[in-house]
Amino acid sequence: MAVTLCELFLEFLRRNAMVAVVILAVLLARLLLKKLPKKYAYALWSVVALRMIFHFDIPSFFSIFNVFVYTGHGGVLSESDRMMPDPAVMGNTDGAGQAVWAGPNAVLDAASYAASGTLASLTMFQKVMIALGILWIIGIFVFLICGVVSYIRCKRRTRFAVKRTGNIWECDDLPSPFVLGLWKPQIYIPFQMAQGEYEYIVAHECYHIKRKDTLIKPLAFILLAVYWINPLVWLAYVSMVRDMEMSCDEAVLSTFGSEIKQAYSRSLLSFATGKRNVSFVPLAFGESDASKRIKNVLRYKKPRLISVVVAVLALAVISLVCLTNASVTTEQEERAGLDEKTASEIAQALEKAESENTGIKATGKDLIVTKADPDHDGETEQIVVCEKAEDLYELKVWKQDGTLLWSTEAGTSHAEWNTILLYQDEGEDYLIQYLPVMYQGIASYTCTMFSLENGQVSEKNTWKVDFDSMAGITGKMRGFFEAVNYLLENSTVLFTTEGGTPVTGPQKAADLQQIYPVNFYLEDGLSEESYEVVYPLELTFCSGAGGWSTTLMLYEDGHFDGIYEDGEAEWTNEYPRGTDYYCEFSGRFREMKKINEYSYSMMLDELTYKTEVGKEWIKDGVRYIGSDAYGITGGEQFILYLPNTPAEVLDDNVHAYWPNEYMWRKKSIHFLYDYCLYNVNEGAAFFSDVFM
Repeated sequence: MAVTLCELFLEFLRRNAMVAVVILAVLLARLLLKKLPKKYAYALWSVVALRMIFHFDIPSFFSIFNVFVYTGHGGVLSESDRMMPDPAVMGNTDGAGQAVWAGPNAVLDAASYAASGTLASLTMFQKVMIALGILWIIGIFVFLICGVVSYIRCKRRTRFAVKRTGNIWECDDLPSPFVLGLWKPQIYIPFQMAQGEYEYIVAHECYHIKRKDTLIKPLAFILLAVYWINPLVWLAYVSMVRDMEMSCDEAVLSTFGSEIKQAYSRSLLSFATGKRNVSFVPLAFGESDASKRIKNVLRYKKPRLISVVVAVLALAVISLVCLTNASVTTEQEERAGLDEKTASEIAQALEKAESENTGIKATGKDLIVTKADPDHDGETEQIVVCEKAEDLYELKVWKQDGTLLWSTEAGTSHAEWNTILLYQDEGEDYLIQYLPVMYQGIASYTCTMFSLENGQVSEKNTWKVDFDSMAGITGKMRGFFEAVNYLLENSTVLFTTEGGTPVTGPQKAADLQQIYPVNFYLEDGLSEESYEVVYPLELTFCSGAGGWSTTLMLYEDGHFDGIYEDGEAEWTNEYPRGTDYYCEFSGRFREMKKINEYSYSMMLDELTYKTEVGKEWIKDGVRYIGSDAYGITGGEQFILYLPNTPAEVLDDNVHAYWPNEYMWRKKSIHFLYDYCLYNVNEGAAFFSDVFM
């Protein structure tokens, strides 16, 4: 029941967003048509009512919703929707409130979830939505009760009314003439109205009855009760009632002629003076906003044909743009269709696609963990977990057409632990695979952030550290600790078997002690250290976006040798494998002096090319062109930075090539945790580990 209420309220919020857009469009149209008869403005509100009541699936290029992200529910897909798990398919939780594997027979079964789950098994987001949903429903009942009470009070005031003729009744102490009743509406007027005033006032009320306003206004009130949390709906209701009354005023003037303007205005003013109106009573019609009605009466002119044509066209345009949905691509239609399937239908589709695409048949149903866009194509994918065999699970990323985009296995035995997280960087979704492995004190920790663009794993960054738990802390360990802890703090766990227990997200990594923080299992923790240079050093100068790199090996005596390579796609039949700019070089540094505790200064003494600059040759289908030692050429003064160098003292050019520069910008990493060779003259920076 709780989960159903959560889903109902979320769907209501989506509908509310669309209704708000339509109301704004109608208000703008009213402003543009303010000089035309009010019956056309009144007709515009029917578009709002239709959008509030019905779900339209008609796509149109002209729809106002083309400016919003289309979903199968016709709403706007917010970030919270993308990251929130489907309530009907969440697993149970353990005693600590962590989601654990619910078993293959329970996932994707909303009834089983509702029966077995308690309030504690819901996410905080779901609890908030349920609380707001309850408040929303209470508000609806309060509105309806107030409407009924107002109607009863109004009816009570007419209990001594005297029938004058037909359905017209006279009564004392009335605030103004009005119509009351749903199926058999009655007109109530004050006693002793002048004959002329009587005729056009009764004509006004008869026009309400003829136009079926006795049904329209109660319906509008019910819609206000349902959408009471939307302030734009309140504005729409008040504006609609005003247009309703003004259009009736104009009908009277059209019937009796403009000569009654003054008398009719005086009647409106007399009814309004010192009296309450009855416009809030859902089944009654009476004086409403007399000042604006009087102004409208006094400036009323019989419309010309061109005005009527403009008004009809405006109504047609508003209907077209507001009662149709966004025109969607084939991919969006597939996505929308999949979003509207029930949980069991999704499971069946995934199982079928799995058997057709991979030949692997899961032993249980798939648990939908969340939706995200790791392939950056603008279309969210389903991220699911299934139990393949006893103590063996698989996380899969499915496209909306049933294509398996990516998968990884995770077991509960120590050698098969696996953790997959979801991370957002600059508005784009990335997956993170965190694999801390330790065996008899020898450890290898890896954390990789990647996307799945074009169906291929594309690494954005990798943090890796190998260490001996008995040998103490290294700079690389410290760097891994800071960088990966930052990622874990800001990531969402999708699935993990770390520690031997399968845990299904989405939930914060910081809430799982077996994952966060990074634990090197060292008794003394991370202590401060000073570093000396450990030779030989392999250093690389490269761009993360390009395919070029310069790698050199630096020895203790200052000698170095290296290779520069940069490829391009230019080819012919003679060299079909493209072109490669290539340089082999060697050299020596001199005057190595220690500047401070974390850096050395040195001068370039010699640089020798083993390949001739500008020379071309072809080998194994590749054309090679001899090049400079990029990053070394043009340099004279170099600085060697040691691990633990504060990142704030590094030159801006060092930051520009530092693989962890974006982590530094986010203030999640504070030190250089490996070696860096900086060419002061050329602004080129070599790092001993391009992943750290």
